[in-house]
Amino acid sequence: MKIYLYCLCLLSIVTNHKVTAQDKRLEIPVRLGFDQMYMAPVSKDGLVVCNKSRKVVGKWLVEYVFRKYNQDLNKEWTIKSVVKRNLPFIDYTYSARTLYLLFGKAQSRNYQIIKVNVQAGFSEKFDFFFLDKLNIQHFTAVNNNVYIAGMLQGEPAILHTNLILKKTKILSLSFKGRAIIESLYLDTLNNFVNATIVSRHRGETKVLLKSYVKGKEVRSIQLPNEDDKYLQDAQVIATGNGEQLVVGTYSQYSERRAHQGLFVGRLTAKSKLRSPHYYSFNDLKNFYGHLSEREQKRISRKILRRRKRGRKEYPVQSKILLHRIIKENDQYLAVGEMYYETVRVVGGAFFSPRNFPQQRIPREWEYSRAIGVSFNKTGRMLWDNVIKLKRVKVPKLYPMTIVKPRSDSSCFVYYYLDEVFSKNFKGSKKGGDVKPKKLNTNDENDDVRENIRVQARRWFGDAYLIWGYQRIRNKEKGRRKVFFVQKMRFGEN
Repeated sequence: MKIYLYCLCLLSIVTNHKVTAQDKRLEIPVRLGFDQMYMAPVSKDGLVVCNKSRKVVGKWLVEYVFRKYNQDLNKEWTIKSVVKRNLPFIDYTYSARTLYLLFGKAQSRNYQIIKVNVQAGFSEKFDFFFLDKLNIQHFTAVNNNVYIAGMLQGEPAILHTNLILKKTKILSLSFKGRAIIESLYLDTLNNFVNATIVSRHRGETKVLLKSYVKGKEVRSIQLPNEDDKYLQDAQVIATGNGEQLVVGTYSQYSERRAHQGLFVGRLTAKSKLRSPHYYSFNDLKNFYGHLSEREQKRISRKILRRRKRGRKEYPVQSKILLHRIIKENDQYLAVGEMYYETVRVVGGAFFSPRNFPQQRIPREWEYSRAIGVSFNKTGRMLWDNVIKLKRVKVPKLYPMTIVKPRSDSSCFVYYYLDEVFSKNFKGSKKGGDVKPKKLNTNDENDDVRENIRVQARRWFGDAYLIWGYQRIRNKEKGRRKVFFVQKMRFGEN
């Protein structure tokens, strides 16, 4: 699952905030359409917000202001840095209490990296130049080693840069056919940088996993396919003693069709794949739990009938947007939204991808439900559960659901259309009903008229963040537009 940075538009550089002891809410007066601001949650260290100021610092330079807030959303420090005007922000990554921000164009030879020490509150700037234009798609960094992945001269490439030595090299990738770099992320336990390369050769998809330390390849393995089980992507997470847990998705067909289930395996310290297992979505206890009992029984009969006749599995009609695998209380949690494409046409009608008019209007994606599956470090499934996502349609795929597993009562949470929805459950038991909750301010006289570009994201421990814009009308103070950050806890009603 990848870390995202959210773009916010603010007018004021000097921010005002208020925090209560109950819900920890930060409010900043704004006017939409002016200064850009970015926010980066940095785990237990709090969060960092930055924006491009209006101060003139040079003909080709712009100034960025960084502000650090603690867990209670109280400001701790403010620093400034200068960036070239023609280099917009691309992405950020956080590791070892250091925030790395990448600035550059989508296809550029020049880029800059701002390195911010979150604890001490100071920054450093690094400038780099490529001989060829790079279409940047992924970015991560650890201990002054920066990795940038993308397309270079039409081929996938990973570039490693040492910020101290200021040396850049292209890391070798071995594959057949055409390929893409599906993901690039950090293993915080071993300080490995893991890359997933998905290639397609002679109609068959192959998944290649690579790990790097200080720009050197330390692990490379190609995951095997089986009959009627073709891997579509995969990711790894460290489990200790040099071993890693592999979790991915597979399909019944070589083409990138609907996902049929999850692939789980264990990588030894010697890069040997052990205990591979395919968990079909049809075998999960709660995969169809969002449907009525009548529909569940009907699908169960179809699944059983196909197995008795020796045919292929009952086909799943959607794909899963698999988040980054996380470790929680000796469990390894896989969470993802099941989605399918809908094509919108004039008049509001919807068609399946196989049967749509010739003149297509911008696509939409519909989420049907989110699933959570827990594994132990050997890959054995512990439990699974589901939450229904009712009529959730988005123009762009993004992780929406967050899960907090606990021994007594776990919780699903997601935000959509002005409400926060949650569901408590325990293990594979059905759990309670999905409960909606309105986003409230600290003032009982406030009336929230509109929520704009609101996002929800897991933060640390039992806490998660919700942030975005609100248009508020107050009976005594009048109207105001604010950017808000609200700290909430799993299981709150």
